[in-house]
Amino acid sequence: MTHAQETPSKKIVLIHGLTGDSAGWSTLESSLKQEGYELILFDLPGHGGTRDDLKGVTWQDWVDSVQTVIDRESQDGKVAVFGHSMGGLLAVYVGNLPGNEAKIAKTITFAAAFQDFSLSERIGIFFAPIIQYFRPYYQVTADKEMPFVLLQDYLAVNKNAKKAANKNVITQLSLHGTRDASIPVEEARKNLEGKPKITFKTVDQPHYPENEAGFEEISQHIVTFLAP
Repeated sequence: MTHAQETPSKKIVLIHGLTGDSAGWSTLESSLKQEGYELILFDLPGHGGTRDDLKGVTWQDWVDSVQTVIDRESQDGKVAVFGHSMGGLLAVYVGNLPGNEAKIAKTITFAAAFQDFSLSERIGIFFAPIIQYFRPYYQVTADKEMPFVLLQDYLAVNKNAKKAANKNVITQLSLHGTRDASIPVEEARKNLEGKPKITFKTVDQPHYPENEAGFEEISQHIVTFLAP
């Protein structure tokens, strides 16, 4: 599908992070609405419920879900895509799939999970199907868990997104908090800075906005970046 209209619509598709959900971005939605933008919120497969909802879900299910939303929302013009944490990985990967350059105007990521894994971490992830019998769940955040075996899918998203970033075709703004305790800023910088069409910027924030001012700061970066 191609678009005769090159001017992007004022729709922004938001992809939340691993074990998160769309409800956590209602403050950003309100802020962007005041600027005339519509934030398209949805939950990735397995998210928005309990940890057991993630059983049997694969990273390709997440990709398919994101693609479905982009296809639907870009019918009347190109959309922008915003991804947080693992959602940032998905934003970059899906944005570089064939045909999506005609559907996506620009991409914004915040705290995108472009991190490096040590050899011991990779070995642990490789043996995740065995480890899950002894440790069924992996602690993602203080109050969020996921099936341990799903680490293999998280690694797959990370690996494929890094490859996509190396040949990135859609103009992208990557914001990363200097106080991010989940994804070290230097790892994110190493994996994103200097890649095609990607601008890497740091903000004085943690991995997820800690207050309304944090959401407002992200909103202003988005608005400035998307301005014609």
